[in-house]
Amino acid sequence: MLNLKNYLINGDTEDWHKVFEYNPPHWGFTPEGKSAWDALQSGDIIYFYASKEAKGIIGKGLVLSKFHGTDPFWPREIKIGSSKWPWRFYFKPINLLPPDLWKEGKGPLPSAEFDMMEISLKGKHIVSLNTDHLVKIEEKIFSWPVVNVGINKSLTKNPAMIKEFPSVECSTNSHIKLIEILEAMGKLQNFYPQTEFSIPDEKRKVDVIWRREIQGTPTYAFEIELSGELGEIERELQKLDKCYRLWNTLPRIITPASQIPRVTEIAASLELKDLVISITPELIKKIYAQKKSFKDLEKEVGLL
Repeated sequence: MLNLKNYLINGDTEDWHKVFEYNPPHWGFTPEGKSAWDALQSGDIIYFYASKEAKGIIGKGLVLSKFHGTDPFWPREIKIGSSKWPWRFYFKPINLLPPDLWKEGKGPLPSAEFDMMEISLKGKHIVSLNTDHLVKIEEKIFSWPVVNVGINKSLTKNPAMIKEFPSVECSTNSHIKLIEILEAMGKLQNFYPQTEFSIPDEKRKVDVIWRREIQGTPTYAFEIELSGELGEIERELQKLDKCYRLWNTLPRIITPASQIPRVTEIAASLELKDLVISITPELIKKIYAQKKSFKDLEKEVGLL
C-alpha cells in the first residue's frame, strides 16, 4: 500500500510563472535534491510556495510522473545553457491563485499562517507537511477560485492537452471543488483522505477515499457523477463495487437529486444494492460548512 504524502515545494515566483506556460507543468530538483525526487510518488499532494515577490502558497497540485531532463528550461538554466534542476516531475494543478495576485499581501498564503517561518524555508526546495499544517492551509485556500492556470497556447508545448485544465465555466470545475470538499471533510473527521485513489492492478481511480489509518484500507469511497449519463453512472458504481468487494469499503456517490433513481436502479444489480448512499452536491456542501463551523467554534474556545 502506498503511503502518499503532502509536501511544500519552494521556488521563485518567476519560475512558477514559467512552469504554467506548459502543459502539463513540471518542477525539478538539483542533483543534491535527488533523494527528495526519489521519495516523491504519483498521487502525492504538493503545495506551491512562491518566494520573493509572492512570499506564500499560490496553489496546490497532484504529482503525476517523474523524469530526468537535461534541456535548459528555467530562466537561470537558459542563462547558463545547462540544466541545474534535472530531476523533474509532472504535476496536475488542483487549485491555483490567479497569477495576477501572485504578489505579497494580494492573495498568497504566507508561511506564518500555517506555522512556518519563511526564513526556515530558505535553501529548501521541498518540505514535508504535517496534519496541523494541512488543516490551516486548506482552510485558507478552500475559497480560492479554480482557474484555467493561465496557459498560453502560443507558449504551450502540447496544446492538445489544454483540455485537461478546465475553465471556471466548465462543469469539471464543480467536480474538482467537490473533491476538495470531500478531502477537507475527511480531515475534519480525523480520517486520512486521498484523492484519485488507484484501484490495485487497474487503471481506474476513485475520486476520494477516507482511511482510518495512514496505511489502512479505505473505510469510505466517494465517486462524483454530475453528467447524468447512464454509462457514466454505471462506471462509477462499478468502481465503488470493486472497492467494496476488496475491502468492505462503504460506497458513497455524489450526484444531483434527479439522478438518484438511476443510481438506485443500477446499484440493485451490484453487491452495493443496500449499501450505496447517494448524496446531492448541495447537501455535501451544507454538511461540510456546518462541520467546519463547529470545528471553528471548538478552536475558538480552546477545545482543539
